[in-house]
Amino acid sequence: MEWLLLAYRMPREPSTPRIAVWRKLARLGVAKVGDGLVALPADARSRERLEWIADEVAEAGGEATLWVSRLTSASQERALAQRMADAILPARLLPPGRARQGTPGGGVAGG
Repeated sequence: MEWLLLAYRMPREPSTPRIAVWRKLARLGVAKVGDGLVALPADARSRERLEWIADEVAEAGGEATLWVSRLTSASQERALAQRMADAILPARLLPPGRARQGTPGGGVAGG
């Protein structure tokens, strides 16, 4: 299975663009792979959405790179799919305009 990886970094200030990007990523149900690195299963719809988010990051003075990747083992793939499943439910429970604690993308290091 192929995965889309978005690596991004955003300035700490102003915080509004960083929070907006995080909220969009949360609504997509991305799996947070690392600091400033999120993943989704590769499909045309997800790719388009992540490309738009990457553009927003750049417009806000940050950096973003979109990658297509494959994991090397089935156990790693199951673990990543579980992280994504764990992210989807809380994201869907968010009231509009409210961020969860632990917002990714915080600070210069990103995600």
